Amino acid sequence: MWNEESDWIGSFDSQLARLAECRMCSRDRGERPDATGMDLEVLEVAEEGSYGRVFRCLDIHTGALVTMKQITMVRLSQGVPAPIIREVSLLKELHHANIVKLLRVGLTENRYVNLVFEHLDYDLHHFIVNRGYPKDALTVKSFMYQILSAVAYCHSLKVLHRDLKPSNVLIDHSKRLIKLADFRLAGEFADDLLYTEKPLVQAINCRDELEGIFKLLGTPTEETWPGITKLMPNLHIYYPKFDALGLETFVTDLEPSGLNLLSMMLCLDPSRRISAEAALKHAYFIDVNYVSLLLL
Repeated sequence: MWNEESDWIGSFDSQLARLAECRMCSRDRGERPDATGMDLEVLEVAEEGSYGRVFRCLDIHTGALVTMKQITMVRLSQGVPAPIIREVSLLKELHHANIVKLLRVGLTENRYVNLVFEHLDYDLHHFIVNRGYPKDALTVKSFMYQILSAVAYCHSLKVLHRDLKPSNVLIDHSKRLIKLADFRLAGEFADDLLYTEKPLVQAINCRDELEGIFKLLGTPTEETWPGITKLMPNLHIYYPKFDALGLETFVTDLEPSGLNLLSMMLCLDPSRRISAEAALKHAYFIDVNYVSLLLL
């Protein structure tokens, strides 16, 4: 039985040592979920993906709902897969009201890795698609403020999430509480080395991706992005000169201060782009109920 958060933290290294000895694991999706040693009752499958399955479970000691991510281990002759080490290691260090809490880690005899998280009702994608887009401005602002709070906290610790999308933003329905999740692609960075040399957008044609961005925001020039022609000498050979269409043509129900913040967040010139920390102080959030957020 796991009584304290420190229990799983203290045993994590030994768990990984055992995990590194694995060589092969069944990929039979017809198998029953293995929660051996986790003190959980599996209720239902919540999600299934290439990495494994996600289950809604009941903690048999506390009666609390939890979420168990069961990761399929395959061909571990080269050791523990980096995404597992990355996610667990980072979540050991990240403690914030708007970041999902990892409760425990376990390894089953069938060589699955079980990550047990606090349970939340659904993700932002589900909220938008199945429950209707939150039209009222205060809900939008509250969600946005909480997401930015989580991102600003990560950045303050030199951590980039690198996979922000609605399905990785979880929601507690009753509290309207936002939690950032899925840190498999996250990574630490240094001030002098922010990114890897790989393209940030792994698309079939990255040039098409950039052209789509330029169609919306305008093709950058020396006036809008000083130094861009040195960074991309062939910019105006490969890309037409697009004028910015204006965000208001795509986001028609956002107030002026919101459009201003959005334009600052989407600024192509990184030296002029607003940081998450600065965005939290933007006038757009002036009527957000900070007191209620602090009490979450």
